[in-house]
Order: sequence, then C-alpha cells, then structure tokens
Amino acid sequence: MNFEKLSQLAASIESIATVIALVLGGLWAYRRFVRQREDYPHIDFRVDLRFVGLHSGSWVVEIIAWLENKGRVQHKISKFTFDLRYLIDSDKLQRAEQFGGQILFPHKAAKGSWLPQDWEFTFIDPGIRTHYSYIGTLPAEARIALLHGWFEYQGGREWHSAEKIVPVPEGPSAAA
Repeated sequence: MNFEKLSQLAASIESIATVIALVLGGLWAYRRFVRQREDYPHIDFRVDLRFVGLHSGSWVVEIIAWLENKGRVQHKISKFTFDLRYLIDSDKLQRAEQFGGQILFPHKAAKGSWLPQDWEFTFIDPGIRTHYSYIGTLPAEARIALLHGWFEYQGGREWHSAEKIVPVPEGPSAAA
C-alpha cells in the first residue's frame, strides 16, 4: 500500500468518524434539550401562610414563598408578588367566572412583593431550596384565607404561580 492510498484511507476514516460524531452529538442535543427539556426552568414554587399571633384585632401572619431549583442552571426571578385575600362569616359563597368558576374571596388583606424595593431581581442556583418572607396582617374576623403568589423569570419569557387556601385559627391560643 503506497502513501497516497494510505492517505485516502485515513481521510475516509476521518470523514466517517466526523459523520458519526455529528449524529451522536445531534442525538445527545435532542435528548437533552427536547426530550428532557433542560432548556426550560425546573422550579418547584410553593406558598404558605403562617399565623404568628393576634395583636390589636388582627392576625400577624408570615406570607412565605418556597422556591427549589431542580434544574441545572441558575434562574433569575423578577416580579415576585403575592395577593392575600379572605372570607368572613357574612360572605355568601359565590363563584367567580374570572377565576374559572372557583370561589370568590372578596376581601383583600395584602398585596405586595417578596423582593425588597431596591432589588431588580433575585436568583436561585441549581439544587438550592430557599424561602422568602413577608410579614403582614389579616383581620381577626377572617375565617378562610387564600394566598396567591406568582413570579416571572427575568426577561418576562415565562411565569409561575402557586396558591394555598388556609383556615384561620380560632383565637389567640391557636397562634402558638
């Protein structure tokens, strides 16, 4: 076998190896970004309401957001807001069409942001679980509370929401 034929054989093997590498790379990219959706956020978002105690006719409450990044990339979050609403004994249960026929909670106790005013965004690194708190009040006559939270990823490309409905404790002994 002369040098020219050996060179052609090596070039052919190199071309075949390149094609195989491109196919394998394409399959890897398809699996990772299309099937496993790794280019999408994997954030577990939950909200909670903790009753701290009664004071001057109102419940002091901790409005909590829990975030867990189950993905592999850091995510920046903006517009990290909540709405706390409630029912009192005299409210009639009404369905609200704007909420898909769910029960209307007509009274607003708090609306705000988990982000401090001077923050443009917050971030959550891969594998991290963290929480954000806001201290607010709920009138003592409230019987059932509805906490709704939502956030947008920085750039506004996607958003998430979470809700929790909570019975209001009966009296100051329940606040412990």
